[in-house]
Amino acid sequence: MVTCPRCEFTQPKDRYCANCGLDIENYKPQKPPALSRIWNNPWTQICIMILLLTATVNYLLYKNKLTPEIEITDQKITKLTTKSPKSFQKKGLKSLKKASTKTALVEVKSPRPESQKKVQTLKAPTKITIKFAEVSAGFLNSIQTPTTRKGSQIQALSVNDQGTISNFIGKYSMIDVLPGGATKGLSLNSPAFISFTANIEELEHGFFIEALPSQIAASGSTFTLKINASLPANEPLNLPDMQVSLEDEITLLPNEILIITDILSSQRNLAAEERSLLGPSPLNVLTSKEFLNNDTEFIIFIQTK
Repeated sequence: MVTCPRCEFTQPKDRYCANCGLDIENYKPQKPPALSRIWNNPWTQICIMILLLTATVNYLLYKNKLTPEIEITDQKITKLTTKSPKSFQKKGLKSLKKASTKTALVEVKSPRPESQKKVQTLKAPTKITIKFAEVSAGFLNSIQTPTTRKGSQIQALSVNDQGTISNFIGKYSMIDVLPGGATKGLSLNSPAFISFTANIEELEHGFFIEALPSQIAASGSTFTLKINASLPANEPLNLPDMQVSLEDEITLLPNEILIITDILSSQRNLAAEERSLLGPSPLNVLTSKEFLNNDTEFIIFIQTK
């Protein structure tokens, strides 16, 4: 039996293949191309596998050399990144600064411990500001989240505001600031006062307010507050006399604005002669038609800073 070298047909021994007609006795197979012989050689395939494995190992090592180095201290973290690991290995950090490749230094600050954070401390006030104003009848109802302060004689509201009285007034269009407001220095047991008085009908009349501090502290300051307003009766003009005398103890908290109400009556206006004697003063509100018609109110703002 013989097998055809071309079609691999098995038959009894014969010169020609019964299947494909090949001359078996004279057949000489062609050698495969050299490249095919090399590729199919087992040693070639082993060498290729070794080369691939070596390349993979070298790549991993190279990539590992590019990993950023981090220097950690108690105060900060300094991260160093570079594109030239070879120069770093051979010349060190000093030569790296001179290398042509770019070097980036990134500083990351560590969080400050709670014990090192600055603690904002409140300071005791050193000044007191008093301002006078004529406001529309609905102003007090428009104030957001006021606190009612009822003393034995003085009725007031208070609002918590980080700004000044002037900033607070600027938020509303229904406030007309009256003359006479001032800022005074604060000193324990030393009165801070504003006075507008004149000799009218041979007696001292006008407007007077005094704040006498008995405690000045960052947590709050306590005052004895006195408010006096007086005008004599004017028979030729058919004007009754006016006598206002209020005294109460008040406490002002930090960032608090006190708003005092219900002080002057609209039953007495200010005559031209009286206004001339007193000059610009909070009593100018008595010349306002809106106030005399009960369309507006007279209030006092007080704040410590």
